[in-house]
Amino acid sequence: MNTKKIKTAIIVMLVIANVFFIYNLYMLNEKTSKIPQQMIDDAVIILNRNGLTVSREAIPDTKPQNFIYEGVYSQETFEEIVRSLSESEITNTYPMAEGRLYTAGEYSFEFGRSVIEDPLDYFTVNFSLDSADSSGKNEVEADYEDGEDLDIITGNLIAAGIKGYKKVDISRAEKLIAAFLKKYQPGTVEFETVGFQKNADSEYVIIRQKLEGLAFDSHIVFVEISDKKIRSFSGKWFFGEFTERLKMPLFDSVNILFKCLEKDGNVIEETERLEKIELYYSLVWHEKYNENYREKYKFYLIPSWRLNFDSGKELLYSTITGDKPVNN
Repeated sequence: MNTKKIKTAIIVMLVIANVFFIYNLYMLNEKTSKIPQQMIDDAVIILNRNGLTVSREAIPDTKPQNFIYEGVYSQETFEEIVRSLSESEITNTYPMAEGRLYTAGEYSFEFGRSVIEDPLDYFTVNFSLDSADSSGKNEVEADYEDGEDLDIITGNLIAAGIKGYKKVDISRAEKLIAAFLKKYQPGTVEFETVGFQKNADSEYVIIRQKLEGLAFDSHIVFVEISDKKIRSFSGKWFFGEFTERLKMPLFDSVNILFKCLEKDGNVIEETERLEKIELYYSLVWHEKYNENYREKYKFYLIPSWRLNFDSGKELLYSTITGDKPVNN
């Protein structure tokens, strides 16, 4: 008996079996994670016939696989953030009409809140390193400290983007920001750099918060770095862990377009064309309650669809219900 030939045949059979197994896994993944191409082609024809003008290229074929997150925010949360990021005990607390100001170590922290106590503003934060040297300010730094609207500065940096700067400089700034945030935010700190400027003394970075690869709606932060320290951090950012992570079936892009036609077809003009449909995380506040006489807010992060039309119109939908516009 030629054992060598038998061994070779067995190896060949095992290789074929593995290839077949991998192919089946790939096909199964394609079926579960992708919308069939024919379904998208048919949907485009039907949608256009019924008044929703859309091209095939504008429709993502990947099905959403993200989780729904539940979280809780409270006064204790802010205090934990202050202690952790400053690595010091809180020395002073100042209640204000539009939030609360803390000082701890070299840092001051301000958590924003509107006069009517809209809980959404609890994610607005501004903290700064009080002891930073104020000499040698460049134009951006001078404008920021002289009170120019930070939204304008942020917008200008986003418009300028990150082109023209070395990847190593941007990567160094991102690592510093991530290391700083990990002091309080456990796990992976996800963000995308959308603006960057560097001079001899400082770096200015605009970051957008992300989770599972999806951007948070409106969570944009201006970061100033000098002497390898975070000097200021201003914008909207969620810190901390979530209390629960839920997996639910989510409406894909094709189904959400039909929901859009059903619910909002009467507000879409015939001349409007859908330019882009994108998935992102939206914040939905659930309830305000008291636990041991301390005020707490429960909220959810929900994957949601944003439909952008060439007219500038935006329509927002939850991936959970499909027919319910997202309350941001």
